[in-house]
Amino acid sequence: MASLLSVENLQVQFQTKKGINTAVDGVSFSVKKGRILGIVGESGCGKSVTSMSILQLLGSNARISGGSIKLDGKELIGLPEKEMCRIRGNDIAMIFQDPMTALNPTLTIGTQLMEPIMLHQNCGKKEAWTRAVDVLKRVGIAAPEKRMKEYPHQLSGGMRQRVMIAMAVSCEPRLLIADEPTTALDVTIQAQILELMCELREKMGTAIMLITHDMGVVAETADDVLVLYAGKAVEYGSIEDIFERPKHPYTQGLLN
Repeated sequence: MASLLSVENLQVQFQTKKGINTAVDGVSFSVKKGRILGIVGESGCGKSVTSMSILQLLGSNARISGGSIKLDGKELIGLPEKEMCRIRGNDIAMIFQDPMTALNPTLTIGTQLMEPIMLHQNCGKKEAWTRAVDVLKRVGIAAPEKRMKEYPHQLSGGMRQRVMIAMAVSCEPRLLIADEPTTALDVTIQAQILELMCELREKMGTAIMLITHDMGVVAETADDVLVLYAGKAVEYGSIEDIFERPKHPYTQGLLN
């Protein structure tokens, strides 16, 4: 199966007061079309930095110092910002960790959902409204027309997370990066969100990069697994290989 995203020997460094800190050190992996890659590891291992590198959204004190990131064979490192803006949301979308901080508290759900649709799909307000309502229905939000007029604080945590997923999939991206999408949710809502992501993969053929520290979540959803430790890839393979035949002591520790 062809790779949609190919990351080779990625190295990301941060300039700190104490000098240069290498957060991601020679990481390689690929995400195949229509498959789910689980990226696991404890906090600070480089999971989120890797995803931000793919989107070229690193802070001013960070730089990609080596490697390659290709989407369908096209190199993303060094692309002009204007071109990256077209790729973000359209080809690659991201579900951020905390929906309360990722959503703008001063704007309605409808305004925030319609903006990427109008920007990337080149359509007017009326069509964007219809599409936004439809995508809210798709992620299982009841009374979507009513929710469109509400603000983030009026929704529950699970609903806000569904809105984040709706925003991410509104332009039908080919790759969805989900950064700890179930962290702050209770177990029932967690299961619903994971089921929803698997449904989107089935219906839309979306490839998903699922970033988590929870091996249970990976076991339920992923096809392939990348294990990161201290900025390095310590193990990478199919879900069967990693769960049935883990080679690295760190992976064995995570599974235990």
